[in-house]
Amino acid sequence: MVPVTGPAEAAPDTLFAPASVAVVGASAQPGKWGYWRAKGALAGRGGGRCTW
Repeated sequence: MVPVTGPAEAAPDTLFAPASVAVVGASAQPGKWGYWRAKGALAGRGGGRCTW
């Protein structure tokens, strides 16, 4: 078996703690699912960028 080294080791970090997030399908209407997903992303505590 060959040990994994290099960029693959960072993969879980980039998936679970991203530096930025793009929100696609957001809505300005509170009754829509996309509104709540975008609101949650903007209210997140990660400190990363959120782009709409």
